[in-house]
Amino acid sequence: MSQQTSLLFSKIKIATESDNKVVSETHLGFYSNYSRFVLKALRKSSFQEFFYWVLLSENIEEKNVNAVDIKIFPALRKNGFNIVGKCNIFRGKIRIYPKTSNFCDAFKKNSLKLNF
Repeated sequence: MSQQTSLLFSKIKIATESDNKVVSETHLGFYSNYSRFVLKALRKSSFQEFFYWVLLSENIEEKNVNAVDIKIFPALRKNGFNIVGKCNIFRGKIRIYPKTSNFCDAFKKNSLKLNF
């Protein structure tokens, strides 16, 4: 892993603040596992390289990124469409949100259809 991408490694964490969402225990387990999976994936060197490339392509200086927070629950825009990430360049914070469990279920069903 290069010197540049190792700096991002220490800034990636699962956000601890409450999202004030009431979800069933099934969904809570799903989203908790989802966020841990994303954390492990983003800490791999190949994802670190990709993440660094994204910062370069978006003209975001790595030194300006204070934190990369993985949110446990999805976020909805006012128009109802899910978002998967936000970047606040003034606070130096990147937030990554999971897709909804309905999206993941549909994705799994489509993937199973393609495999047979």
